[in-house]
Amino acid sequence: SKFAKGKKVGYIANDVFTARKEVKYYKDLFNIKAEKAYIKDFEDWKTQFKKLQKTVDMVIVGNVSGIKGWNESAAEEFVLNNTIKPTGCIYSWVSKFALISVTVLPEEQGHWAAQTALKILSGTKPSEIPITKNKKGKIILNQKIAEILEIKFDDNLKKGAEIIK
Repeated sequence: SKFAKGKKVGYIANDVFTARKEVKYYKDLFNIKAEKAYIKDFEDWKTQFKKLQKTVDMVIVGNVSGIKGWNESAAEEFVLNNTIKPTGCIYSWVSKFALISVTVLPEEQGHWAAQTALKILSGTKPSEIPITKNKKGKIILNQKIAEILEIKFDDNLKKGAEIIK
């Protein structure tokens, strides 16, 4: 939101249950209401991406896996030619389509799974293990999109981040 001119959020992702759960999670966590676009094919993704760029102040780019006809290189070129608002995502494989990505670390999830398995093997009931959230993440900054939007990332944000050039 630091780079957006308002608070109106859009969300674009594949048309699956998980994408719908993510929007609910964002709503609950950040108290936001998002204009949603659930996509089945690549042509619709391009149409809806352009629409959101015109109707909201920032866009969350969700998972694109399983979108029929998806073409990664064509999508990257399309994004570079059609991004006019800041975008973000949480998946490393989607980071080339977003300005800023804060992605989960599989190592953290693996560590939690191993520790949880050990607890269960020691007699803890699965129902006694609380649901948790990721606490760590990796920041990926897309310099190509930043240049298009005339955004300069400050040194603190760049520190430790992966930069897509």
